[in-house]
Amino acid sequence: MATAEMSMNDESTIIKTKTEEMLGVLGISGDVAVRSEGEGEERATYILIEGSDMGMLIGYHGEGLYSFQLLLSFVVAKACGEWRRLFVDVAGWRASREEYLTRHANEVADTVAASGEPHQFETLEAVERRVIHVALSLRTDVRTESVGEGRDRRLMVYPH
Repeated sequence: MATAEMSMNDESTIIKTKTEEMLGVLGISGDVAVRSEGEGEERATYILIEGSDMGMLIGYHGEGLYSFQLLLSFVVAKACGEWRRLFVDVAGWRASREEYLTRHANEVADTVAASGEPHQFETLEAVERRVIHVALSLRTDVRTESVGEGRDRRLMVYPH
């Protein structure tokens, strides 16, 4: 089926099926829900996986979840014929982590703005650094910057 002709229902079905297949390969059972938002370049697909014992899929600080999301993105791109922006959440872990990161980022920003001293965050995944960049992007009293390369990449908050 040509990509332009693929309906949202077809795409959601493919994404759900591929997600369930990958979970099966890992020996994990769970309920999968898929929803898409936006149009064109802004379109994103959210995949929620619920079930018991999801800790193995989440992994340490979400490393398993982010790896699963990346692999699933490749599988879905091959099946759909083009890249899709996918966001996987397992048992609400990702949403909770994003709320925590946003709250923590603002606390750090308040401290940096008051003290005038920059702050370096602990090692974060790229998606987590992005959450913090976005959370602090509208603040005029601080600025953020990612420094370093690869596994040594860190997010810095500087006074403005």
